[in-house]
Amino acid sequence: MSTTKVPRHIADRGPPTTSWRDRVSRLELWSVHARARTFILTVEVLVAALVVVTLVRTQVDAVAATRACLLVALSTLYAESANRVDLLRRYLHLGGRGGVWSNPTSVWTFCAALVLPAEYAALVVVVIYAHILLRSRRHRLGRSYQIVFGCTTTLLGTLVAIAVQTLAGVDLSQGGLAALVVVLLALAGYTVVSLIATVTAVYLVRRPPTWRSVLPGADAVGFEVAMLVLGVVTAGFVLSNPWFAPTVIVLVAVLHRSTLVKELEVAASTDVKTGLLNATAWHLLAERHLLRAQREGSPAAVLMIDLDHFKQVNDTFGHLAGDVALRAVADCLKAELRGYDALGRFGGEEFVAVLDRAAPEAALAIAQRITHAVRTLTPLPTERDSPLSITASIGVANYPADGTSIDALIQAADTALYTAKTAGRDRVHHTRRPGLWPYG
Repeated sequence: MSTTKVPRHIADRGPPTTSWRDRVSRLELWSVHARARTFILTVEVLVAALVVVTLVRTQVDAVAATRACLLVALSTLYAESANRVDLLRRYLHLGGRGGVWSNPTSVWTFCAALVLPAEYAALVVVVIYAHILLRSRRHRLGRSYQIVFGCTTTLLGTLVAIAVQTLAGVDLSQGGLAALVVVLLALAGYTVVSLIATVTAVYLVRRPPTWRSVLPGADAVGFEVAMLVLGVVTAGFVLSNPWFAPTVIVLVAVLHRSTLVKELEVAASTDVKTGLLNATAWHLLAERHLLRAQREGSPAAVLMIDLDHFKQVNDTFGHLAGDVALRAVADCLKAELRGYDALGRFGGEEFVAVLDRAAPEAALAIAQRITHAVRTLTPLPTERDSPLSITASIGVANYPADGTSIDALIQAADTALYTAKTAGRDRVHHTRRPGLWPYG
């Protein structure tokens, strides 16, 4: 076996190095849309400037330094002990809706905002998120620019909360109604400012059709509020008896793990791309709707909704644009249907719905309204110059005329859908009435 001899003057140089310009050009931040990148960098620069100005005025404070070290230690201890929970949540893509992720760090960062001067609170936030960044790199999870921006928004919320306390001029350690009011105002400022910045960044990065799709869900909001309340409890311990502060870790762990159980239950029944029920969960709910219709002797209808020429959408604009279209249609369907109608993703580009207590004429009117709503969706942004527009065809079947079981109704609606497709698409076909109804 022959070997190639490397010249000595080349071998002595060691492995090739990467210039700082090459490293900067490969940052994940450059992969997002220009407007999103500009917003993220602008916020980071402004907050960094505020933090620098704050740190310049830093004065040595032994009590504040001790409290800061305590909060960093508690945060690190909990993060490492809960490592498996976080890995499981991220591996299964669990979390808040629209990419707004609630996490237990609010306990320690909001506590820092209540009990520390601005400069020490800022240092606590930076150290906590530096640890998060290290853990993310260790397990190759998450994107660095998202963690850095999360640190930035938390710093912004922390500084706002401290500014509220400074303006109020109330000593929280004294307690009383005035202290409670100030804490609530600080909590509101901390939450609203950081949430607005986060949601705006997510919206600019993902570019969904509506703001609603990037807002956190009720469960994520509830978890975040619980963490902030525990932050207030921790602040009370730190101010009065720091030895009791570690007990908060137990409460955080219980809440954190309970959210994992609920998220696993939701994930088992939810379609990841659209947030609708998956086929299995929808079938179970549809059967319950049908049983109620049988007991009450009331009508019902099944809609089979299929996006037209969706393969061409994926081939022309890419699968990411296709996913955006699916989410947009899912949001459109939720807006057009009633909250108690069973709506799910049947597979691919096909959706299905059970309309409770809907007579044939009402079901037809709803289906026509849906085709119009899908057709008139705001053109979806894509990486190409041309925007993406979509249409849908719908087949309608009625209970009990077209079947008395959910499978029979699905079959009837699917047959009607096929008729709508072959007749030209972007229209509705109703099994109980001859003819096709393009709408509008």
